[in-house]
Amino acid sequence: MIKFSFTLNPFCTCNIPKPRSKLQTVNGFFRPTAEEKAFSKTHPPFLFTKISALFLLFLCFLLYPFPAKHAVVSPCSRASRIINIIFNSPTILRWNVVGNGKGLECIYRNNYTEEEEKGVAVLSVDEYNDIQWLVRCPLPPTNFSSVVTLRSRGTITIADTTVVAMNYWENLAYEAVLDGNTAVVFVKGISHRQDKASDPNRFRCHFGFGNQNYILTSKALTAAQEVVRCALPKSLEIHPEKSQGIRATVSFQLPMRNHHHRTIFVPSVAKLSSSKFEINTPKHDLCVCTMLWNQADSIREWITYHSWLGVQKWFIYDNNSDDGIESVINKLDLEGFNVSRHVWPWIKTQEAGFSHCAIKAKSECNWVSFMDVDEFYYFPNLPGHGALRTLVSNHTSSPSIGELRTRCHSFGPSGLRSPPKNGVTVGYTCRLQRPERHKSIVRPEALDTTLMMWAKFYRRVATYVADWKDSQNEGSRDRAPGLGTEPIEPADWRLRFCEVWDTGLRDVVLANLDDVLPRGRYLGGIDI
Repeated sequence: MIKFSFTLNPFCTCNIPKPRSKLQTVNGFFRPTAEEKAFSKTHPPFLFTKISALFLLFLCFLLYPFPAKHAVVSPCSRASRIINIIFNSPTILRWNVVGNGKGLECIYRNNYTEEEEKGVAVLSVDEYNDIQWLVRCPLPPTNFSSVVTLRSRGTITIADTTVVAMNYWENLAYEAVLDGNTAVVFVKGISHRQDKASDPNRFRCHFGFGNQNYILTSKALTAAQEVVRCALPKSLEIHPEKSQGIRATVSFQLPMRNHHHRTIFVPSVAKLSSSKFEINTPKHDLCVCTMLWNQADSIREWITYHSWLGVQKWFIYDNNSDDGIESVINKLDLEGFNVSRHVWPWIKTQEAGFSHCAIKAKSECNWVSFMDVDEFYYFPNLPGHGALRTLVSNHTSSPSIGELRTRCHSFGPSGLRSPPKNGVTVGYTCRLQRPERHKSIVRPEALDTTLMMWAKFYRRVATYVADWKDSQNEGSRDRAPGLGTEPIEPADWRLRFCEVWDTGLRDVVLANLDDVLPRGRYLGGIDI
């Protein structure tokens, strides 16, 4: 029997902006209000304290049509490292995207002989945030500079990172999204307080064009882990459609030293995007958000089964997959499963990604389940088809319920030595007796404004493991328990995690979905 506990988080309230005249904009861009000018005098943005806001607006207007280029050195999802190049999408790049970047190459210069160049094929290309492209380059060869030039067929330069400083993943504003009359900025390197909110008075948000032309500043309302929520400057609040593509970053104050505070500006590749769903249609009763890497072989079974339970919309956050999962997702969407893929290149940011998804889903979904591809809901005492959707729909009209929580059991290899022929839901039938953790289905409108995902991550502190063969962090819960760091299967592996034989999920699937579920992949176990 699934046991639920119900919790409610306070709703966010918004202030209504004052009307403003057309004279308060300049050439379609924003002229700061008197309040914003006064605030900027006491909280000067970066290096431009003595330059007038009007001149900066004019300067930004001149520079805006040129593609903005940014390179980010970040740890790759597994053993290697990559350089992400993010920039606006010129037409020439669209001509070279066919074949996932064929025809594009990353150019590196020799550290000792500047004339020597080395070209390496790009790892992959993705359309990003509807207004930008993400090109992944490998780290440079030995003795070659990390400054990268992106070229088309060895002749035409598309992007050259010599014009900007290389950004490092440990300290970076990497995403920004509008949420009502606030802006939510996702930032690495500002807080190490696990599951605790920070003092928002230490933080400010800055908005502008180009690399560092931040001309508008606003106070932070909340700050927790990697998420900073700020009031939207009045200029942007009145015309939110004008904010699309505006760069956003965060500054924070270090502890006082010699009677002075030191303010640090975080480098940024983040541009504001909208969270609203444009088409005015009724909300889905139930949606699912997941983040994955290389699950092309497993995602069809997972989506097919949960769609049968009543899931109506899928948000797939793709964390640098290279197994062709994009084509699998596109095919599922064409088949009517309503699946969308969101490029999310940022490493070790599952909590932030789920917070981002909660904002995106708020305008489309009444309830959202945050779960992994190896996790399956099962209801022993409820009718099968549409059971999950029916369950959450019964609580939609109750304003006092913001979360549905269920226990989670882990299944092991169940005596198998090879992939289950009929999928993991049928093949794995032996589990641990006691539940290990819980899963949550939340009402996104009821989430606290800090967006800390308490429901899923309470009391879970996982340590990121870049390569399972490395001996570091051997106790991390991101590792499969008992496997170690050598490519050797333990002699008793097929019988591990087996305390209770439970065929309930298998029986439901064979009775209702045996003719539509695909053959699964050996995952070593599932959670239900």
